[in-house]
Amino acid sequence: MTPQQVSDLALLYEGSCCSARYCNMFEQPVCAVGQMYQSVCEFEERQCIEFKLFKNHISMDSSQEKCSCTAPCPTEWNPVCDKKGQTHANFCTFLNSKCYHKNQLNETLEVDYSGVCCEDMCSAGQTTLTVCDSEGKTHTDICSFYVAKCRQIRRGTGKKRLQIAGVGPCKPKNPLFRSFDYFVNRSVNYRQSKANRV
Repeated sequence: MTPQQVSDLALLYEGSCCSARYCNMFEQPVCAVGQMYQSVCEFEERQCIEFKLFKNHISMDSSQEKCSCTAPCPTEWNPVCDKKGQTHANFCTFLNSKCYHKNQLNETLEVDYSGVCCEDMCSAGQTTLTVCDSEGKTHTDICSFYVAKCRQIRRGTGKKRLQIAGVGPCKPKNPLFRSFDYFVNRSVNYRQSKANRV
């Protein structure tokens, strides 16, 4: 931290910082004072901050209209992936999250496919090995290729299963580039055959 950053620090409240305890993926959203929280844990953190800042105690009230589309969910693992790339434990927890996004964030949330989100299966950037896939798309690393392949399988798209066509970036498909490559190769072959005859 730089001296400038230290001088910019200001006391927010006294005592230990409020922090959310861990909540599992099956928690349903809760409401309080016209606001909606994704879980009891998120609400408890806000409750702590409100009290430390304003000595104000807020209580849960899930009878509010915002919470009318939430429901307790079974603790079963049957994941779905939404179109924002977030994995939900099951369809019920997805519906709760959809309710939260609609009523609190004014956003639309939709299911992309069944199963864990492909982005969660590996970490991009772990390797710098560029690969070209069988559809002519360049991937900056192996992980991004496997994410694309996973999405193709989960979404049921593509006539053929995506494969690695080669290491390195894909070559351009433009006919002009192919003609140029052909001309260069013919020129090289001609010079080589001419040199061999000498």
